[in-house]
Amino acid sequence: MRALHPSTLWPLAVSALLFVALAALPARAASLADEEKVLDEGMELADIQLAGTNEQYAEYLGIPAGQPFALSDIEADYLLIQVFSMYCPHCQREAPHMKALHERLLTSDHAGALKIIGLGVGNSEYEVGFFRDEYDLAFPLLPDPDYAAYDHVGAVGTPFYALVDLKDEGGHPVLFTQEGTFEDEDAFYELLMEKAGLK
Repeated sequence: MRALHPSTLWPLAVSALLFVALAALPARAASLADEEKVLDEGMELADIQLAGTNEQYAEYLGIPAGQPFALSDIEADYLLIQVFSMYCPHCQREAPHMKALHERLLTSDHAGALKIIGLGVGNSEYEVGFFRDEYDLAFPLLPDPDYAAYDHVGAVGTPFYALVDLKDEGGHPVLFTQEGTFEDEDAFYELLMEKAGLK
C-alpha cells in the first residue's frame, strides 16, 4: 500500500479536527443555554441538597441538626428562598426588611406553613455568620461556597427571591420569583400570601 505524502496528510488532519469541533457545537450551545436558564414562576426547582446546620436553624426547619438535608425535608408547605451575598450592598440594605418580614411571619397564623432560608452565594460559613450577626437575622442563612445551590437557580443577581411549593416531593413548583429588593416588607408579605394561596 502506498504511503500518503505529508502534504496530503495535513489537509486530512485539519478536516478531521474541524469535523470534531463542529460536531461538539450543538452540545456546547445546549450547555450554555442551561447555564443561562434562570428560575422563574411556573418552573420547577430541583430538590436541592444542602449542608447540615446548627440546632437553632434545624429546629426552625424541622430537620436533624448537623446532617445534610434536602428542600423536601423541611417541615413547611412553602419556602421563600433568598439568594444573597454578604458583599452585596443591596442585600445589606434589604437585611432590616428581611428581619421584619421573618418576624411578621413568625407571629402570623402561617408561621409553620411558610418559612424562609437564605443562600449565601459564594459565601463561607464565616461570611454568612458575619452577615447574620451584623444584621441580627434569625432565619437560616446557609453557605453556598461552591455555587452548588446557586447553579439550580441560574445566573441571577442578588438579592433574588423564589417562593416554592414544598408539598410535592421531588421537583418543587415555583410560585413567584423576584430579582432585586422589595423594601416594603408589608406589601411583600401580602404578595407572598397571595401567591401561596394563604390569604
